Amino acid sequence: MTKLFRASFLVAALAAGLASPVNAQTNQHEFETFFFDNESHDHQVGFVVKFCDGHVVRGGTPTLYDEYYYYGCD
Repeated sequence: MTKLFRASFLVAALAAGLASPVNAQTNQHEFETFFFDNESHDHQVGFVVKFCDGHVVRGGTPTLYDEYYYYGCD
């Protein structure tokens, strides 16, 4: 499951137009939401990442089955 989260974040960072994956990892994000196909969270089907500079990256399909992680911006 962790590999799937990392892959989703990498795709989100690259889709945001960032120059390299290394720069994307240092870019602070406010929250992440991962969407799954069922309530047991077997397969991830979408994601939303909001960065602290205000841009939002979305991918896949939003569903009612999600995991939300809030990090905040300092």
